[in-house]
Amino acid sequence: MNRAYIALGGVNNEALQLAQRDWIQFRDSQQDYLKQVFSNQEGTMWILRYGVILTDSLKSKWSACKLSTNNNS
Repeated sequence: MNRAYIALGGVNNEALQLAQRDWIQFRDSQQDYLKQVFSNQEGTMWILRYGVILTDSLKSKWSACKLSTNNNS
């Protein structure tokens, strides 16, 4: 992700920094919501499902960074 960050302008790209802050706020809110929803479920399957959803979210962000970097090369 560091390479993607640098390729997109890094500390000199204010729009990128704002988008990162917004995404982190969204991610944290999503995690809080999912934790609340899945903590009320019975059974161990929901713990695993919570982990899968969080992992998929991070993979999606990583894919977006890779695509942006490839388009700017």
